Amino acid sequence: MSHKRNKSVYVIVLLAVSILYLNFCAINDLKPGNLYATTRHGSSSPSDRGDGINPRYVIFCGTRPEIIKVAPVIMAMKTSGMNVHVVFTGQHPDIATPFRKFWDIPFDTILRGVFQSDQTISSLVGSLISIIEKTIPKNSNDIWIVQGDTSSGLAAGLVAFFRSTPLIHLEAGLRTFDHSSPFPEEVNRHTLSLVASLHVAPSELSEARLLAEGVEPDRVVVYGNTGIDAARLAEKNIVSPNNVKIQQGNNRMVFVTMHRRENADRFESFYNAIGGLEVSDVDFVVPVHPNPAATKAAEAACAKFSHIQCVPPMGYGETQWMLKKSMLVLTDSGGLQEEATWYGRPVLVLRDATERTEAINAGSSVLIGNDPVKLKSLLADLCIPNSKILKDMSIKSYPFGGEADEATIL
Repeated sequence: MSHKRNKSVYVIVLLAVSILYLNFCAINDLKPGNLYATTRHGSSSPSDRGDGINPRYVIFCGTRPEIIKVAPVIMAMKTSGMNVHVVFTGQHPDIATPFRKFWDIPFDTILRGVFQSDQTISSLVGSLISIIEKTIPKNSNDIWIVQGDTSSGLAAGLVAFFRSTPLIHLEAGLRTFDHSSPFPEEVNRHTLSLVASLHVAPSELSEARLLAEGVEPDRVVVYGNTGIDAARLAEKNIVSPNNVKIQQGNNRMVFVTMHRRENADRFESFYNAIGGLEVSDVDFVVPVHPNPAATKAAEAACAKFSHIQCVPPMGYGETQWMLKKSMLVLTDSGGLQEEATWYGRPVLVLRDATERTEAINAGSSVLIGNDPVKLKSLLADLCIPNSKILKDMSIKSYPFGGEADEATIL
């Protein structure tokens, strides 16, 4: 796929998927809406299915990354006059709200009673399945859309499967091949690949993974990364966080985010590696995450080391400002690994494995694993003024898809 995106490419992402879906139905002599039931469960009763003339696209989202990545798609579909129904699952009600407001996305349905304190993953998924089933009536003209690998996406995907409702999986084909990293996302996306009717892959590498797993080629379409579309669309509206105060005026910044549950035992050692650096002209800025373990470790590090600065959670525009202005990103986030490439910012990935190997292969990211010694050593080299390593890693590239011709998608 070409890596040159014009301003309208995101507008046709779902239109292209719809065309593929309708063409597949025509080739296989199926009515739109019958694809899933016929191919997975045998023939379905005509009385249970609609005519598919005006399909309703039900889009599920409930977390920060989902909202960011479906925002350009929702905007595109509504601009194109498509019948869209957005369901907010409430998985991350407090974190997600500022991102919804940034994109001005109206929620047609809001699920109630999903999130509870001290909730286990299995309890969350069980609640989501039950509440989705009770709240969203079955509609024979529905096509459901889920994004990525969240618990919300998994739950909606399973309900679609049990209902024989066609399911489109956006950002399909990401893999680490390690069920424990990221947890539980790796298993979530494998499961969604088993039940999806159409797999919308962000890159040729993701497409290749799906094909290697036995997914039929005519069920896969490569469309690029809507997270990059979102970053590009938001670039004119990014805002400086008022609470980021550079200590010595001309200091350089490193953007640091750590929150993943599998890193809970590593937070302290990673922060100690950062804090042990002898730097006077670099500030490490850490937005505190609602995860209690992440918050505790970050605040302890900020109290202990003068060049680590804790700030409150950031909205989308502020996050993009940090990506643009920082010289380097340290993160265990999947989305930031992608977004940083738009700004040409190197990333040190604080994980054992990453599903976003495109940036590793491009030389703009380095996988740190559970190795604070490696982190400290590499940071020392990168923080040297006029660092050659930093310069080499900062070359702007589009490993996750940058800009593509409209004709490529169609």
